[in-house]
Amino acid sequence: MTYNKTKILVAILVAGVMALALSPAWAAGPVQMKLGARAAYIGSQTKSGTEDYSSKLDITAAFSPVLRVEYPINDSWSLEAGVKYDIFRSVLKNSTSKGGSVNSATTFDLGPIYRMDKLTGSDLTPFMKLGFGVKIPNINLAAPVKNYASGAVVEGAVGIAAANWEVRLGYSWAEFRPGDTTEGATFMENLFLPEYFIEGVYKFNL
Repeated sequence: MTYNKTKILVAILVAGVMALALSPAWAAGPVQMKLGARAAYIGSQTKSGTEDYSSKLDITAAFSPVLRVEYPINDSWSLEAGVKYDIFRSVLKNSTSKGGSVNSATTFDLGPIYRMDKLTGSDLTPFMKLGFGVKIPNINLAAPVKNYASGAVVEGAVGIAAANWEVRLGYSWAEFRPGDTTEGATFMENLFLPEYFIEGVYKFNL
């Protein structure tokens, strides 16, 4: 994804978050702010190299602080916008050495939530969420691929909600293309990020 396209998409998503947060008078119910964290298993790798040097980047997991805003449309449907800061657990292996590294990304997403009827005899409400957005990586490597360009992200989740908290399980997919590369790079693979995640948030009315 080009730099200009990324800026435009991020601007749209940020504007969506601000619009949801600042327009509670038009909502079908209370607009909610959500603060929490996500833990994800990834298990992804990508390779790159030159004629006499090769490297492999392994990303195994991620931890992400999360901020979200939910805007209710009616009793069943709402729109949620969010931002999270992904901290990756990763290892860069090359022809001569192996070392751990901490890389990161910022993710903006927007999408609908469908809430079902409360479970019988409780205040717990099951829900489903579908989200689309952009992931902006901050991955700096001493390798044929020095960093990666921003990429689109899509995710789906199911969860359970109570009055002031929410837990969801889901799957997220993103793809990064190589950005800056060293001179003489002969092969470069895209970096795929399939995430299996659990996320918990505390929520309150704005």
